[in-house]
Amino acid sequence: MKCIIKCLQIVFFLSLNKLIFAVEKQWIVDFEWNNEKNWDHIPEIDGHIIFPLETRHAVGLAKSVDLKLSTIDLPREGSLVLFRNGKLEFSELKNSETKISRWLKEGKFFWADPDNWNGVSDAAPHMERIPCSQDDVVLPGTDQTFNIHLPVKDIQVESIRLSNHKYPSTWWDWEEMQKRKEFLGGFLSVKYSQYDCQKCFCQDGSQYDYFKEICAIQGPKCGFAACEYPLKIEGHCCLYCGGRIIIPKGASLAMIRSLADEVLEQRATSLAWYVRRTWTDNIEILLKEKSEYTGVDTLIALEDLQTKLHNENIEILYTENPGAPLKDSRLATMLGPFFGAPIIILILLITGFWYFDYSIGYVLSEISGAWSSVKEKSNKPFSFARFENILEGNVRIEDPQTRRDEHEMNEELITEEEEVLDEEGTSVGGNFENPLYRSKRDKKFKIEERELINVDLPLSLTSLKNRVKDNTEDDDDDDIEMNIEQ
Repeated sequence: MKCIIKCLQIVFFLSLNKLIFAVEKQWIVDFEWNNEKNWDHIPEIDGHIIFPLETRHAVGLAKSVDLKLSTIDLPREGSLVLFRNGKLEFSELKNSETKISRWLKEGKFFWADPDNWNGVSDAAPHMERIPCSQDDVVLPGTDQTFNIHLPVKDIQVESIRLSNHKYPSTWWDWEEMQKRKEFLGGFLSVKYSQYDCQKCFCQDGSQYDYFKEICAIQGPKCGFAACEYPLKIEGHCCLYCGGRIIIPKGASLAMIRSLADEVLEQRATSLAWYVRRTWTDNIEILLKEKSEYTGVDTLIALEDLQTKLHNENIEILYTENPGAPLKDSRLATMLGPFFGAPIIILILLITGFWYFDYSIGYVLSEISGAWSSVKEKSNKPFSFARFENILEGNVRIEDPQTRRDEHEMNEELITEEEEVLDEEGTSVGGNFENPLYRSKRDKKFKIEERELINVDLPLSLTSLKNRVKDNTEDDDDDDIEMNIEQ
């Protein structure tokens, strides 16, 4: 009797396999004006509205007839959709800062982005959160605004229905719909599937081409894998912190789903699960905790599932557990070598000095002395010399005419060389004259060649006194001449 009941269950599951496998997936991005999540502050009457420069999507204006604004800052790319028979008015009032409202959404919204769809478990890989060839798609109705960038690669879905319609659109209506402004990107890239199957993959053909397009969008959003042994799942762009059970291809997909629902139903508030057929035609059960990963719920659920499958005589190829939870330590890993390497080098140097019989006190004193020397040099002020030709200063550019007059007055003096004067007068710049060094330079023009005293000849006191007197008078004349020039 039990065998008959078991056979009937298998037949029932096989007959409903197509019905169970099909999932209805709905587009959840909302571009409506009255949605509080789209604004930092809900727009007010006579308010100032600011859209991001890179909006790049359609925004549905309010359906209310009371839409009255003072200013709208438009984006570079995007569109504003006015409700049929709607009205937009602009007031002449100057808006205050408290009435400024900013639109929060920015950029394009892609069909291939898993975050834009719902209707499937959180444990599903990224590729299967997007409509597959067996899924029914629900898009916003005619009374809502939406804007979708279709995928580049051709994909298939079971049907497409608008949310305010009871029945799906025909394939020819859907092709016409894709030509509207609501759909951008790939032209007619979403088609209806032409056949039914019980062992189909998410999309026909190579899965990797479509998977690359999905991961180009989802990959940058991958965060830290908070488990010890994260898994790599087919069709998932990030490392997966969840449990997995692999069952051979001969088992019934519908039966495995029913058994998983039966075992895990009581943990639905804390645990998500997903049953699917892999790219190698095996059956895979994926488990993922809904809140922060702890590993406890995953481990208990894996043990309960294994027990149930063994009791039903269902073979299990292998089971994988992601291990203990981990904390995000990427910042410490990045900064550790930067700060740790100098400390390690310092410890090695001190150890080496100690090994070669240098005392710690001696090493520290040398380091202190070197540091003091570097600090003293770094604190030394910077200085420079500057020479300017100003009337009040003692350094000036000598006038050629003045120089010529002085030369004529001292033509009796013996000079070592003559100065060449410019015949153009004051139109030519003069010589640079520094009074501090004038006595040395004037020796070329003014200093008289003096006779040295011959110590070999007889020297009288009277002649020596006369020689000293002459030298003193020459020095006084030089001082008087300098004072006159100043």
